[in-house]
Amino acid sequence: MSEFTGKTTKEFEAHLKDLSERCGGRIKVNLARGDAARGNGEGVWAVCASPEDAAIYNDESTLSRKFKVYLQNDPIGDGGWHGRRWGSPVIAQTFGVDRPCAYAVDQGPLDAEVERIAGVLKPLAVGEN
Repeated sequence: MSEFTGKTTKEFEAHLKDLSERCGGRIKVNLARGDAARGNGEGVWAVCASPEDAAIYNDESTLSRKFKVYLQNDPIGDGGWHGRRWGSPVIAQTFGVDRPCAYAVDQGPLDAEVERIAGVLKPLAVGEN
């Protein structure tokens, strides 16, 4: 996987832009709410974390394969989705031709990376994107 090792917001933005170009652009991922089945949560934009993750996403014959993405917008709600906001890594799961979904139970292994990235990103001023 292509893990971010930089130290500034601009470096992280460049990293995500590079991933988007190498991995085929942004995709949509559902964020599951509670323990309910896929599709019950909010859809967010994301970019695959590596060409290997993009290949898993693009293989419409796969079911229940996991891959890593970086969120490209803030999920609705205070604190984001289980502490995940724009730029946070998330593990998603494939559902064949249907939109992939992320479940809270799968996110623990990425907690350290989420904290490291959050420490790099500067808070945006009101009106900034």
